[in-house]
Amino acid sequence: PISGYFIQYSGGIPYAGWSNPPIDTMGSRLSYTVRSLHPDANYTFRVSARNRIGTSDYSDSSPLVETEEDVPGPPRDISTVTESSRSIRVRWSEVPFEQQNGIITRYEVE
Repeated sequence: PISGYFIQYSGGIPYAGWSNPPIDTMGSRLSYTVRSLHPDANYTFRVSARNRIGTSDYSDSSPLVETEEDVPGPPRDISTVTESSRSIRVRWSEVPFEQQNGIITRYEVE
């Protein structure tokens, strides 16, 4: 009988090859939730089975799947410049790519 499965995934931000070491499902159930993936990133998965004799080759890769977007990290390098007696220009650098967690649609200045 099957005693367990190994899962590998590939993708993420920044892109990485197949996860190593693979995830050990520690049992013979036929599903497993992979956690701690990067938001708004593409992944593909593959699975191998094991029994008391050994471990199979990996399956074909799954179709590409994308995690949901999440709240982005904060902008960096905030600076201000006085433009007049009634105005100040606020500038910032873009949120680093690996912290954008999706499409940034606006910035709020308070």
